Amino acid sequence: MDGKAIHRRIQWIRIVRPIQCVTETKSGEQNMTEQQKVPTQPSSQNGIPSSTIFIGQKPVMAYVTAILMQFSSGSGDVSIKARGRAISAAVDVVEVCRRRFFEGKLHVKKITIGTEQLGEEGQVRNVSTIEITVTKTA
Repeated sequence: MDGKAIHRRIQWIRIVRPIQCVTETKSGEQNMTEQQKVPTQPSSQNGIPSSTIFIGQKPVMAYVTAILMQFSSGSGDVSIKARGRAISAAVDVVEVCRRRFFEGKLHVKKITIGTEQLGEEGQVRNVSTIEITVTKTA
């Protein structure tokens, strides 16, 4: 097995099996007790809704797949957010979803544009932002 396969196997074991703690008594016996289970789903980040997708450097189809999964899980609205150079990728993601996968059943509900100031004092720069909210109609 190469290193990547072993790493994947270790991750699988961590998710499926509970963490066990080995304690040793004075007589030399080893007792295994279950302390906690590894959570299978990641916890939500800082109050960000799960129906929000942040666009970054991944391929466009990765974000399209994320939108498809959000709608298949029952979300009514999905918000796509991007800033800087990723704004064009966010528009591409929405257009691919609208034209190739939903074919007229996906509508742009709201587009919000803005500017954020990033950096520390003396090196502050303006970065453009966009938020596109899309909704699926029956």
